[in-house]
Amino acid sequence: MEGNNGGPTRTGLGKSLPGVKWRFYDSDEKKLAISIFPQLEFNNPSSSLQRGLVDYGTRFYLPVVFSKKLGPIEINPEAGYLFAAGKGAAWFTGLVVLKGINKRMEMAAELCNSANIDGSNRWNTFDGGGRRILGKHYIVLFMAGRSFYHSHCRPAGIFRLPGHAIPFFHEAQE
Repeated sequence: MEGNNGGPTRTGLGKSLPGVKWRFYDSDEKKLAISIFPQLEFNNPSSSLQRGLVDYGTRFYLPVVFSKKLGPIEINPEAGYLFAAGKGAAWFTGLVVLKGINKRMEMAAELCNSANIDGSNRWNTFDGGGRRILGKHYIVLFMAGRSFYHSHCRPAGIFRLPGHAIPFFHEAQE
């Protein structure tokens, strides 16, 4: 969803971003986990590209995510790189703070910063949302937020992001 300084609001389907999160370190004793979360961003077959709502192209995200439990909250800093052709390559960092509401629901606040490696574009986002566990292998994700661009080519925007996760656990055999 994007509006232009008093102009009409344009809405449409954004890019898809499927990925697989691999938690390669998980210590209950230290309450610390480390993961990588490779994701592939690509355009959907919709008119959002022609209407200027999304940029053309495919990018590969490679973040490293840390999860640390501190009492009733969980802190998740992340940093990574967006691989892309041309001016789309960028570094990004983020911080998510989660708080459990009950056994099946968590609320979250997130602050992210990204910058193209050539210095042409920098943007920040702030959003809130959560995740609802519906079963052992299905989680619904939701968030809404606002982006703040530091660029001449794009205005700030409001976004909503529904999603889902399908967790698969490999339990160690003793």
